[in-house]
Amino acid sequence: MAMSTQNLYPARLETTAKVQVQKMHSDGIMLAEDVLAVEEPLEIRLAIKGEKDVKSVAVTMRTPDHDAELAVGFLFTEGIIKHPSQISRISYADKPIEGVLHHNVICVEVKPDVKIDFKRLERHFYTASSCGVCGKVSIEAVQPNICTIFPKNRPFFEKSVICRLPDALRKAQSVFEQTGGLHAAALFDIRGNLLAVREDVGRHNALDKLIGAALLQQRVPLHNELVLVSGRASFELVQKALMAGVPVLAAVGAPSSLAVQLADEFDMTLIGFLRAQRFNIYSGAWRIRSDSVYAPITPEFKGTFDLETPHLKLRPVSLEDEEYFFETWNEQSFRRYLFDDQYVPRDMVRTQIEESIKNFRERRFGIWTLLHKDEERRVGFCALRLNTARTGVELVYGIESNFWGHGYATEASQAVLRYALEELHLKCVVAATDWSNVASRKVLEKIGMRFDHVERGKREDLVYFIAAPSTPS
Repeated sequence: MAMSTQNLYPARLETTAKVQVQKMHSDGIMLAEDVLAVEEPLEIRLAIKGEKDVKSVAVTMRTPDHDAELAVGFLFTEGIIKHPSQISRISYADKPIEGVLHHNVICVEVKPDVKIDFKRLERHFYTASSCGVCGKVSIEAVQPNICTIFPKNRPFFEKSVICRLPDALRKAQSVFEQTGGLHAAALFDIRGNLLAVREDVGRHNALDKLIGAALLQQRVPLHNELVLVSGRASFELVQKALMAGVPVLAAVGAPSSLAVQLADEFDMTLIGFLRAQRFNIYSGAWRIRSDSVYAPITPEFKGTFDLETPHLKLRPVSLEDEEYFFETWNEQSFRRYLFDDQYVPRDMVRTQIEESIKNFRERRFGIWTLLHKDEERRVGFCALRLNTARTGVELVYGIESNFWGHGYATEASQAVLRYALEELHLKCVVAATDWSNVASRKVLEKIGMRFDHVERGKREDLVYFIAAPSTPS
């Protein structure tokens, strides 16, 4: 991106200031030095290249630093600019004040072909450090047109990763460590790696700086990242995060009711009270994987994938089973309960088998082929699979119709469930069956799974069961 940032740093911008204080304590009064966060006004101006008119857009009380990112982030989250390519130049005011170039006025110059909605700018912003943008004329001004459409199958964040983020943020807050008086906004990837952090006396400013930095780096939309803010989650923080395409917004403090409503409207994951290894999910819970469900599989696993019951051998599925599963899965009973009565093409069968082989290698679970010990023939299958729609590791089984009534479903399911809980140390496994399928419900109950809730599915109400390891008495 060709953009001039002339005179962005005319002098060192101090973010902290030392002051003399009188400290009161039990032994009396003593003089001491304290370090405070600097708070100064920044006027954000907007100009069109080649034109003389300059529009004053906002005045914000901020901590001097990353002013260009703050201005760009503010203009972007307010819907005034759409892309960094629209910017031709960013500069501080070019008129010296008492011999020093004035760093409290910054101007963003856009290219001549950029259409600016000056009606949006007719209201005069005053952005206080504590509350962000105030004095907005209408709800339309508060909520610009948000065009964010999040991916439906990503990203997912593990609970354990999210719980680590506040500590990572605190360690990265250099000015806060000195003053204790700054808000912060941080960007993390799905593994919890800190990508960027910005501090400011205003929580909205901190987020604008963070988003502005991402925009200037052409990383927006941030569809695979999480933003953590150090304070509470307000409506405007949610709005700004939505503008940047952030799917998960986490806050150390509480969200407001309007923030929750806005996040829910756009299917954003909103987390509040993230502290002490706990947090609340107010919307978009499907993106958060609980460690009790997606428990890590320990690298020191030395078990075997082959399982046995009194009548069955269970071995991981292989490509030798392709013909068998192609024929079996297209039987009426299998198609009805597993594939919504849809024909199962051969290439889908092969894909399922190949995916299972990969899963056994990487996750230690997949599809087992059920072999009758005496007859040495296949009688069905049992599987553990990730099911994001049901938020967990799911137990699935299928027995050929001519082998019903022999207890094979119970034997196989019990063996696989025990493997999941004892060998893989999963703390939770889910399963589902039609409410009307009494036999299947009894199988799940026999192996120790319990009724959890009813949810409307494509056919009938689905009953979900959850199994957890028993607590030693």
